[in-house]
Amino acid sequence: MLMLGCREKTGDYAIKARLLALKIMGAITESLGMGSKYLESKMEDGMQVIAVNCYPQCPEPNLTLGLPPHSDYSCITIVLHSSCGLEIMDFTDGTWRLVPNLHGALQVHVGDHVEVLSNGLYKSMVHRVTLNNEKTRVSIASLHSMGIDEKMATPEELISNEHPKKYKESSFRDFLNFLSNNDITDGKSFIEFLKINYESWQCDQTGLSNENAPVCMNKMGEDNSRDGDYLMKFKNVKKKRKTIENG
Repeated sequence: MLMLGCREKTGDYAIKARLLALKIMGAITESLGMGSKYLESKMEDGMQVIAVNCYPQCPEPNLTLGLPPHSDYSCITIVLHSSCGLEIMDFTDGTWRLVPNLHGALQVHVGDHVEVLSNGLYKSMVHRVTLNNEKTRVSIASLHSMGIDEKMATPEELISNEHPKKYKESSFRDFLNFLSNNDITDGKSFIEFLKINYESWQCDQTGLSNENAPVCMNKMGEDNSRDGDYLMKFKNVKKKRKTIENG
């Protein structure tokens, strides 16, 4: 009976989270001047992925992370959690800010596809999960996007000579293919991959061809500084952890 009750409550939560996501996406497209129904049918026919994460107590939480820094591929993610642990990056100075725990409150994360849709007016939220040595943390993340092969692209109305197109179009399947070919814990970022000037930026920094140009994470320009900062910090955490393990 307990499992049956949990199943019913989880199903009810998933339905209500989806309805909320549709309303939020309508507000986002309206704010961009595209009208509240611009993506309505595609989002209604789209995908919802729910991930339940459990982060147990850690005796030395300063040596590791529950989840490494990343942004979500989705349009938006709605999160409910049991306690503090989520940190978001402040793009203005590259520091991490702890999200306070407001009981019963939902968090809404802007994802990569909204950044593409808005041509960079909205920024996907870079976040990570820290651990603690006092109690277990549980979170429920509901990720909302269009269909698996539906391409998200910047509308022509948001492109001009002053604001040229900044991103390639992409789908959820494109993201899955990206994951299968890249290790995000080593600094590969889907949103950076989608930037139209990404390869040319690498070449400008190194003087090499696109094929051989390395990713200079510590020399990224203004639009890329967030990834450079958090990846360098994450790599430092990994080095400390390896030192302890090999100790």
